[in-house]
Amino acid sequence: MKCPDPELVDMRRRFWWSALFTLPLFAYAMGDMIPSRPFDQLIEPASAQWLQLLLATPVVLWGGWPFFTRALQSVRTMNLNMFTLIGFGVAIAYLFSLVATLAPDIFPEAFRDHAGRVGVYYEAAAVITTLVLLGQVLELKARGSTSSALRALLELAPPTAMKIFGRGDEREVPLDELTSGDLLRVRPGDKVPVDGTLEDGSSAIDESMISGEPIPVKKSAGDPVIGGTVNQTGSFTMRATQVGADTMLSKIVQMVAGCAAQTGTDPAARRPSHRMVRAHRRSCRYPRS
Repeated sequence: MKCPDPELVDMRRRFWWSALFTLPLFAYAMGDMIPSRPFDQLIEPASAQWLQLLLATPVVLWGGWPFFTRALQSVRTMNLNMFTLIGFGVAIAYLFSLVATLAPDIFPEAFRDHAGRVGVYYEAAAVITTLVLLGQVLELKARGSTSSALRALLELAPPTAMKIFGRGDEREVPLDELTSGDLLRVRPGDKVPVDGTLEDGSSAIDESMISGEPIPVKKSAGDPVIGGTVNQTGSFTMRATQVGADTMLSKIVQMVAGCAAQTGTDPAARRPSHRMVRAHRRSCRYPRS
């Protein structure tokens, strides 16, 4: 059973709660653009600033907390990114508004309106935080779909292979124990375990996972075979040439993971994808109860 991504669950929760507080805040701020400014008749402008403070504070401090931690981390490592801009931009807008609400008298006269109030930017800080949270939710959902595709690709390879030892005896071994040059047997209906060359026998192999062609390809001695493809008819022996992360299937997985990591913002997404391949091999060898 697939476990939910805890980061996605957390970001989704932060987004919905932030959206709940941001919508009324945004509606009030945009009310200034409506003729006759109807919200001023419902809420006295001086009290409205305190109401905006109450609505924006949980959005900025709780909803945007992951962005602040990433912004500070980017400064410490001098690896500035979009969270640097988001974190400091939201913090400055919120802190300026907070000071304008608590101590408007410290601002020059030019900053104040006819009632002596200083303009605040609570809605900007809250809206930016909520929209970035929405972006994070969409990115994490897309990353989850990519992870599912990678798992599906990895499952194309069988967990074990039938290895032929020096005395001619055959025994199933995990894929991570194979080395280049091993002699393997592939029976009808089996998946080809790794890339190699057909040594003895002949068969028709379904290579649709690579070529997209539904018609099986006839193979005989000396022809290359690709790990993950399906042996259709005859039994044959093959000599392994590429194993582990060097197989074509593993390289496809690495390319897909590499493309996903280039668009990701989490450094964990940039870990070498061959670790995922090795983890899959180990899970096949030692399945969870």
